[in-house]
Amino acid sequence: MRKSTRMRNRGEWKAALFLRRQGQSILAHNIRIQGVEVDLVSLDSGLLRFIEVKQWRNAIMHPLESQHRWRRNRVRSIFRPFVFEYVAFLKSIGHKPGLTCQNPELWDIAFDLIWVKMDGIEYHECIF
Repeated sequence: MRKSTRMRNRGEWKAALFLRRQGQSILAHNIRIQGVEVDLVSLDSGLLRFIEVKQWRNAIMHPLESQHRWRRNRVRSIFRPFVFEYVAFLKSIGHKPGLTCQNPELWDIAFDLIWVKMDGIEYHECIF
């Protein structure tokens, strides 16, 4: 799993701040697993969220339209590898994961989209 140490743009910063204010914990940003990149991964009351951040100034289409079937399938495919690597990370820092951490089938997941616009943020939960 490739992780960037820095967020790449202001839109991702704004999205992460928005999520933190909503009470979510940011677990990772700009991760790339098996050729798929996800902008943010957060934990929200036991729900693991994979979040795509879009910041388009002159939007020709709504960002939801960019989340086509091929993209959805690719993002779904990295859920298990992310969970296993995240659990390995927790173990490496001395955390003893419980049963739900060791069994990804028990995790609740969501795929969200945040559109950072000039006049605010549009948050779309559970887009697929």
